[in-house]
Amino acid sequence: MNIRKNIGFKLLLVLCLFVFLLQYLMDTSGSQIGRIPVVVDVILYIGFYVAYLLKYRRKNLLCFELMAIPVAFLGLFFDDIIYPISPELSSYFSIGNDFAKIKSEDIQMIAYFTLLLGCSIGNDFKRKNKIRNTPKKALSYETFIWVLAIVLALLIFYDYTSGIFSSWFYYSNADWMDVEDRNQGLGHLTCILLAATGVELVRLRDKGAVTLREFVRHINKVFLIEWLGISVLLYMSGNRNEMLLILLPLVVGYTVYIQKISNRRLILYGTVGILLMAIAGMTRQEEVSFGGSQLGLLSFTRDFADLGYNTDFLIDYTDKNKPIYFSGILGALLSGIPYLGSLILHAIDYKGPIASATLCTESVVSGSGLGTSLIGDLYYTAGFAWVVVFMFLLGFMVSRLYHADKSLNIYLLVFYTYMVANAVYYVRSSWLFPITVIEYAFILILIGDIFFKDKVKIK
Repeated sequence: MNIRKNIGFKLLLVLCLFVFLLQYLMDTSGSQIGRIPVVVDVILYIGFYVAYLLKYRRKNLLCFELMAIPVAFLGLFFDDIIYPISPELSSYFSIGNDFAKIKSEDIQMIAYFTLLLGCSIGNDFKRKNKIRNTPKKALSYETFIWVLAIVLALLIFYDYTSGIFSSWFYYSNADWMDVEDRNQGLGHLTCILLAATGVELVRLRDKGAVTLREFVRHINKVFLIEWLGISVLLYMSGNRNEMLLILLPLVVGYTVYIQKISNRRLILYGTVGILLMAIAGMTRQEEVSFGGSQLGLLSFTRDFADLGYNTDFLIDYTDKNKPIYFSGILGALLSGIPYLGSLILHAIDYKGPIASATLCTESVVSGSGLGTSLIGDLYYTAGFAWVVVFMFLLGFMVSRLYHADKSLNIYLLVFYTYMVANAVYYVRSSWLFPITVIEYAFILILIGDIFFKDKVKIK
């Protein structure tokens, strides 16, 4: 590991970590003497984010950090930046505990600089031997992608004929909050499409596709129709996060196996995407329909307005009670077993801890689904130490995989593409959220590796 590379930047990150750790210790002891003003926090947050992108991502902006960090910024500084300039948001929630709120801000700043430190070390980590794909080629990707495409088509047909398909569109129903079975069937579709995306990308790589023209020419057309069709349906139904989890893995994998997307095009596509996501959010509930709302600050930020509340609440709740100390992992791992997982959980009568998202929602009498937050959920899982350890490891992993090339094996490709696709909403979800989907996709690919052996090596 070339730890001395960009040593100045790393030392500045360590210095900021030390300063905010010291402030955290002082605040938890009841002393707020010399507390750093919020405006300084904002400047440091933005400054280091821009410096990081310029130092490590100048040649290719598409990465986990590009999308996750601005969302975390919105959640952390929503009260300080958005509230004062947007009276329409004055009704959002507050836990009413200034001590917990201050502690939450300290932890979020520490988590941010820990993430950047992990990313920086991961970017400068050098190994002589790269991880290469398993021997050529155990899996017949040509056959397996057809199997997955057919399974997807049958699953969609089943969802449609059984009425599950219509649950995707409950966002347009005024009583959608009361519908417990909303989005039924989407979990299986997401997992199967993630596995299919990984398999198709490897197949295209092995076929020698190196340009967009070759990519479009050789891609499995049934897979492409399903990928586009499901994405459009999810967008129409207002399921923006689910759409990203299906749409983006192929885009991210394209940059790994086919060719990089220029920063100019990426910025253009990103801007258009943000506008489309805001419009989808405006149309999925009656109170924010086209007839009564405009594209404004609320449209772009309201999905993340509760992120700060969730973090503050979970830290306060954990301090008053105690962390759950990883007791929810078993449920997540079992849920990742295709179809059998839920049966096993039911058979053993598994009752895990209360989900952090449930705690946040039940703490507000409005009945609105608030979701949770990554930092709050980490703290709820195992306290402050787990926040620091996890954020460092997360930064290290995503930055290492960012530098992957065409030799990256299919399992790491699936992990990386899903994490980047989930970057926008991962900040406001449970840290265990990706495990189920990734494990599900891994198992499907492993099954394909067992049953779809290719006697003739694919060139």
